Amino acid sequence: MSRSIVLQARLAFPAEADKMIQRLAATTAEYPQLGRPPESEPVTEATIGAVRDAFASRPCQPGDPLLRVAIGETDRLVLLAANDAAVDELGLLALLGRALDVPVASSVTGLGDVAAPTSFARRLCDAVLRPSARIAPAGGTGDDDGDALVALRAGPLPLGTATLTAAIGRTVASWNAAPGRIVAGIGASRRDGSRPEPEAASACLLVPLGADPDADRIDAALAQPRVAPDLPATALGRLARPLADRLAPTFLVSTMGSVSAGGIVTELAVFPAAVGSAGVAFGAATVAGMTTITIRARRAHFDHLAAAGFLTDLMRQW
Repeated sequence: MSRSIVLQARLAFPAEADKMIQRLAATTAEYPQLGRPPESEPVTEATIGAVRDAFASRPCQPGDPLLRVAIGETDRLVLLAANDAAVDELGLLALLGRALDVPVASSVTGLGDVAAPTSFARRLCDAVLRPSARIAPAGGTGDDDGDALVALRAGPLPLGTATLTAAIGRTVASWNAAPGRIVAGIGASRRDGSRPEPEAASACLLVPLGADPDADRIDAALAQPRVAPDLPATALGRLARPLADRLAPTFLVSTMGSVSAGGIVTELAVFPAAVGSAGVAFGAATVAGMTTITIRARRAHFDHLAAAGFLTDLMRQW
């Protein structure tokens, strides 16, 4: 499974591809974890869906650039993708700013050192005794052939993390035919978004949602956040690897908050990496007063039409 995260931007005017690639090449020299300098691929309104699916799904081969870039010559589009071990969502935003040579910022406040780690042993017990529900599949291929990515412009609808997470939880409860324990995985940055850097500094917070997901209760849980544990490099971690899917949350959600980008970016969409072989991830970003909500799901379990249908159901929560 690919761990690439994807950022899609529409601009106020066509980008200068050569200059953008030169700036990104200079950034990879400054931040070696980004790998060798990227090359640019073309993208148009007609091909954007196929290009972003490929950016999200195509594994990096040895020697490949870790940063993928697509720039529209006339359609004012930019796509950036990178492995989430190299940069997180704010890191991709920083790369967009460097490529465009404009200051960027996000309203994300960041965790700092507030969050406490969850015991891996406790998480393992939950996975065995109370596994998280999965979002019921619809229209998937049944084969492991990458991810389906869909974006929906939600209009002037500023969304906080708790509000969006509660709405997704209610949609999952309605979508699934059978009840189950819905657990949200919330992507959170350890730093604030005032001056993002092209680095990875994120964590996943686990929040059980209960039978009636409520934004106030989620806010209260986020005030005392618990970080999901990684598989430890121990005998216990090795024994737990077959349970990786049971350890995964029902869905992942990552919000970039309100983003400023020098007035150049008119629309922004973020596609976090889904967790687990049946993972579904949601993203949200607001720029220039326009919020875009995204869904990313394994094509083995969801086709694009079903993913778009879930987003449509989600929009009915407001």
